[in-house]
Amino acid sequence: MDGEILRLTMRNWPSGVSIVTTQDAHGTQYGMTVSSFTSVSLTPPLVLVCLSKDSPTTQALLSNEAFGVVLIDEKRIDLSVRFAGFDPNFPHETDRFQDLRTFTLVTGAPLLHDAVAVLDCRLWAVYDGSTHDIVVGEVVASQVPEAAPKPLIYYNRGYYSLENHE
Repeated sequence: MDGEILRLTMRNWPSGVSIVTTQDAHGTQYGMTVSSFTSVSLTPPLVLVCLSKDSPTTQALLSNEAFGVVLIDEKRIDLSVRFAGFDPNFPHETDRFQDLRTFTLVTGAPLLHDAVAVLDCRLWAVYDGSTHDIVVGEVVASQVPEAAPKPLIYYNRGYYSLENHE
């Protein structure tokens, strides 16, 4: 089995788009777009994300042992592109949080406003996933707006809303 074949296969599975956020001991904020995010357990409340091992966000998260998950609104493709590193205005060395309002709940992880929902997590466990770390977090706080917007969906290398029908 070839990795590229797996990539082509997985393009056919839709997922929500989220941004994992954290900060280091100096208060520098880090974030990256992820599509590998899911709940694991309700008791205790656990979620998991898969993060590239060589990402500065992953290194800061493992050091800080806390992270946030921001579920992206269907109208915020710009945030997904920015935190994925594909926005030419925000190359890798640029602060991706520039001009964005953030807030915190319990752990101090920076969270973004205008999201479908946010989760604030403490590191629970890390598992080796070859090129990625499988990071399990215990949700210590979450927030859902009263009128939650619809989530951004990623499918077949494109963005969709729940209204899109082909």
